[in-house]
Amino acid sequence: MKELTEEMTNINDMIDELKNSNNAIVDSINQLSAASEEITANTEEASEITENNRKSSKNAKDKLQSVLEFSDGLDKYIK
Repeated sequence: MKELTEEMTNINDMIDELKNSNNAIVDSINQLSAASEEITANTEEASEITENNRKSSKNAKDKLQSVLEFSDGLDKYIK
């Protein structure tokens, strides 16, 4: 009977360790999930910034093109 009690105690200890390990795994999964959400949000923000920069660059290019065309138009008055 004593052996059976010891075995049951060992099994209970193993179950407790398993529960603790499972809780640690769940905590790690939750941390990974939170990190993934942050990365996704930052990626979306970076994408928006990149798109805004692209639009600003195109706008600057268009304005510089206009200045160049105006400058070329002034050349006829200099010659």
